Amino acid sequence: MAVEEWYSNKELFEMFSATARQMDELREEMVRTTTLIRDYNGLREKIGVLEQEVSSLQGARRTGRDYTGWIFAVVMAIITVLSYVRG
Repeated sequence: MAVEEWYSNKELFEMFSATARQMDELREEMVRTTTLIRDYNGLREKIGVLEQEVSSLQGARRTGRDYTGWIFAVVMAIITVLSYVRG
């Protein structure tokens, strides 16, 4: 009984070479994906910091408007009182 070969050495070599090329392509794609994920996570962190800064600036702006309103109200009250006194 002779042992029958399923694939020739050349065919096996070509299959292994194709598999190695596919693995190299996959490895390169994984490196690109890892880089993109790292960049995305860095951007998310920056967005989080910027959102906190915007919130704090908006809070400071609101506080300034509150004082402006109170100052305006006090000035108007003084003007009103002076107009009644003179009047």
